[in-house]
Amino acid sequence: MKQFMLYALAFLFLLCVGVAFANEEPVGKYRSGNYRYDILEDGTVEITEYVGWGETEIILPDEIEGRKVTSLGYYTFDIYNTTTRSITVPEGVLSIADNALSCAALEEVTLPDSLISIGENPFQGCKKLVKINVSDGHSYLEVIDGVLFTKTDRRLICYPCGLNGKEYLVPDGVRSIDAYAFWDCKSLTKVMLPESVMTIGHQAFGACGNLHEINLPEGLTDLGSGAFSLCSSLRKMAIPKAVNAVGLYTFYRCENLETVFFPQDITGIGYSAFASCPNLVSADLPDGVAEIGELAFFECKSLKRLNVTGTTSIGDFAFRSCEGLEEVTISGEGCKIGANAFYGCTGLKEFARFEGVTEIGYGAFADCTALTNVDIPEGTEKIDDFAFAGCSSLTRVTLPASVLSIGENAFKGCENLTVTVKAGSYAEKYCEENGIAYLIERN
Repeated sequence: MKQFMLYALAFLFLLCVGVAFANEEPVGKYRSGNYRYDILEDGTVEITEYVGWGETEIILPDEIEGRKVTSLGYYTFDIYNTTTRSITVPEGVLSIADNALSCAALEEVTLPDSLISIGENPFQGCKKLVKINVSDGHSYLEVIDGVLFTKTDRRLICYPCGLNGKEYLVPDGVRSIDAYAFWDCKSLTKVMLPESVMTIGHQAFGACGNLHEINLPEGLTDLGSGAFSLCSSLRKMAIPKAVNAVGLYTFYRCENLETVFFPQDITGIGYSAFASCPNLVSADLPDGVAEIGELAFFECKSLKRLNVTGTTSIGDFAFRSCEGLEEVTISGEGCKIGANAFYGCTGLKEFARFEGVTEIGYGAFADCTALTNVDIPEGTEKIDDFAFAGCSSLTRVTLPASVLSIGENAFKGCENLTVTVKAGSYAEKYCEENGIAYLIERN
């Protein structure tokens, strides 16, 4: 009976709550004609989605159900909209969010004088966009040679892909290239940046497949994630000295990139920063690169030599399948080598130096079939499972007394291996228990 009363009280409470809110407009999506929208805190409307189809020219409403339209939300238009060729944004709209007007067939857009905020390229994916209309007296925006900029903070927001230009000189004074600003502009072959540019946003030049020449100004401090990903025609790149890290996916799948010059003060290489750059031959990292991220140089099949000095972390899969890698120098500072970091580096024959390492991860050097001998550095504490598995040419390994943990299959498939150990060490006991031939090091 008591449980029944509790359920009844709960039901009455929910019923009362429902009645209390019945006379208020619910928070969430509304629909009027071809538009879904939200009501903002100030009572105005943000259009969140265009749900119509087949219209070639669209003039957005300045009011919906008696409320002023002041904002366009993320992805208001669908990139798969293949019919809309012209959009006019009405006066009264104050802000346009990222990707708001991404229509595959869009050729022309008109922006109002009331606009005071615009997100990352709202026209991303508009491959046919040719004309952006902004009044000459606009307080916030301007169009120069067909390209959209902000006046106050000097951002380049959008280079319309439909311009089909081959070369472009960014005007002097521009401080920032916005995210996706040149995304997928396949006609471009050369872009010249002024010294005033300090920031390149994420994916700013992504998928510019024919871009083979671009300068990075010395004053550049921020290089966004994926900034040049899928730029398959780039051949060389010099990172400016003020850039202290190369972020994730920055040069991902730049398939013809051959040479990268790094500044002396760079401290990190991000996740997949140079992954799948099969023609990268030269990437001389300076001393002091503290962290090399996961998959950083994955499948850089032409990379021949690697010098990693002062590094504390080499991420999982960082150099996996770098089949051309022949010589590696690792001189770390409490360095941890991640799982599968050098897996499948079938050309790796030797370590020029191998020191300062505390942990060798799971499968870190597995299937390095040309590797013949390894001196594990003093201070190494852990060698994880399968760390050297499948290294079929490995005949000699030296293990220091500092090693306190070795995975059961760390040397699986190393049929001709002999390990040199310290008398009474953990390594000696490990070899005895796992049937691995070993020698006691004599002082």
